[in-house]
Amino acid sequence: LPPLTLEVDSIAEGEDTVGVEWHVQCGDAPFPLGRGLSQARVDTQSGKICRVVDIAEAPWRVIGLLVLPFITAYQRLTALQRATVEQQQQQQQ
Repeated sequence: LPPLTLEVDSIAEGEDTVGVEWHVQCGDAPFPLGRGLSQARVDTQSGKICRVVDIAEAPWRVIGLLVLPFITAYQRLTALQRATVEQQQQQQQ
């Protein structure tokens, strides 16, 4: 298996907060649904992290990725059918 690595895309810093946009890399390719955002807040007096929020790419997006080819095929078939009907109507006139 190719190695999985966590790649940092961008970092935003504030006085007590840092935000990171990241993605998971599988060898040379991005890992499917492997993007996310993380935010950490630091207690400025103790220097300890007091809160972390992670938002990963929604796994339900897989449904959309799986259904997309069928939607595209349906749209193309519908357009083809519409063009065929229009052509037949023109020939009848």
